[in-house]
Amino acid sequence: MKLVADDATEKPKRARRPLPESEYLSLPELARYAGVARGTIQAFLSDPVDPLPYIIYPGMTDKRVKRGDFDAWAERYRRRGTDDAARVNDVVREVLGQCDVA
Repeated sequence: MKLVADDATEKPKRARRPLPESEYLSLPELARYAGVARGTIQAFLSDPVDPLPYIIYPGMTDKRVKRGDFDAWAERYRRRGTDDAARVNDVVREVLGQCDVA
């Protein structure tokens, strides 16, 4: 196992292997790719409303997720920089601005 340190005062860290170029990622690889814990990936896979799609190859037991499927699935949950309260306030202001208030 290769260890690396950023400078002389830091403890060496284990070097991370790069993610494979494979189109299909194992769950530990997907967790690293997404920057979340493996348990979070398991929760994504078993979500009752919008589960993350996966494949189990014949004769194998481990699940694999297509990188593009994960990216498309995650994009549906992407926040665009404004929170819900701000959006509601903008809509209310717009509606009130269109009303004739005497």
